[in-house]
Amino acid sequence: INEDCDEKDECPVDFDPDFGDASSFLPEQRGVFDRIAMSTLTNTIAFGGVVSPLRRRNLDLLILLSTQESIHRLMDQMMQDSSMDGTYNWFRTYYSTQVHRYFDGNQKIGRADDFIEGLMLTPPCVKSEGGKVTTVDPIRLVEKILDIRK
Repeated sequence: INEDCDEKDECPVDFDPDFGDASSFLPEQRGVFDRIAMSTLTNTIAFGGVVSPLRRRNLDLLILLSTQESIHRLMDQMMQDSSMDGTYNWFRTYYSTQVHRYFDGNQKIGRADDFIEGLMLTPPCVKSEGGKVTTVDPIRLVEKILDIRK
């Protein structure tokens, strides 16, 4: 019993879980957001053990390609809107420096989520080009990418 509490009052429970290594119970749960969709869709117990070994890789490839297509569509939309010039230039540079890391070649599962997470962790910035000052909000870009992808 906590000595600071009255018997009438409900005592707060000290709860300080250590989620430093969440990979021990859910490999997809790491970083900024929960990545449970892949494990849910490829859960062999839920599907009675009839899941193809290729299902997880095919689904991951589909998510990766749809994310990349969403990025291209967003960049096309931003290119057509002159008020988005600063954000477009920043995002084009960001994407072109990251494309080989996430979208090219044979890599690990979850690359689309890794790209989204990296963009989410990028701090907002202020760009000045041609006398225009633009605030670049990477979280808003992620929202737009995910909205286009759905």
